[in-house]
Amino acid sequence: MEAEKVYPNVVIAGAPKCGTSSLYFWLAQHPNVCASTLKETFFLADDVSRFNESSNFKKDGLSAYSEHFKNYNGEKIVFEATAPYIYYKTPLEVLPKLNPQPKIIFILREPAKRLYSKYTFNKFKLKNFEGSFLDYISLGGTKFSGQHVEEGNYAKYLKLWKEAFGIENIYIMLLEEVMAEQKKQMKKLADWLQIDAAFYDDFDFAKRNETFGVRSTFLHRLGLKLQPLVPYKLQEMLLPFYQKLNGTAIPKISAEEERLVSELKLFYSKANSELAQLFPQLNCSRW
Repeated sequence: MEAEKVYPNVVIAGAPKCGTSSLYFWLAQHPNVCASTLKETFFLADDVSRFNESSNFKKDGLSAYSEHFKNYNGEKIVFEATAPYIYYKTPLEVLPKLNPQPKIIFILREPAKRLYSKYTFNKFKLKNFEGSFLDYISLGGTKFSGQHVEEGNYAKYLKLWKEAFGIENIYIMLLEEVMAEQKKQMKKLADWLQIDAAFYDDFDFAKRNETFGVRSTFLHRLGLKLQPLVPYKLQEMLLPFYQKLNGTAIPKISAEEERLVSELKLFYSKANSELAQLFPQLNCSRW
């Protein structure tokens, strides 16, 4: 008899460069939680790419999704965390049809700083962009235009998720609050998920996926492929050695870049107000 398919009942759906890696590993270590073996499955991405070519909804159908949760052992929460889901259409079409319908978690960051973080990530870690920060935020042809800039308009995307799942099934965290009071924020999330919040009383909140330059993109991509095979605790032990082996420091933010970040904060003020109207419980005062 074929084993019952296991699908996530919780999905961390974004946003990129907002702390999803840390959140994934902090949640994955809870005894009542089963995490996908790969942090970002990209299973429900709109397109097939190198990130999901071996397993994706478009090619393999829904049943293949369960392959990412082979380590399930009766835990109350089954989840994955693919940060770009916030911007995709496929998750909005597929996830609401699951039974039970998953709860959705987002972790957001002040959008101007998120954008600068993504720029340094692309330029110094992935090495897929060679221009300046001004070039990066002008890819649409004018200053403060293009997809990278548009991604910071969280309200545009979260409106669709709210319509699909209802506000009661969406939990939004703010990176600034999480970093300022990690234990408190993770205990609040645990309460919302109805798992033991006391687990985080003495938890080691190590940060994950902080941006650093890499010497070899080949070695970095190899490490990402091997990551699902390595237990979480061993990953924590190996990460400093990997950073010493393949990591390089990234340049400090320049005065010109700081000026652009300040301008971007003003640029995003309207979008931030729209976000607060969509989700009145959010306190974006740190932004």
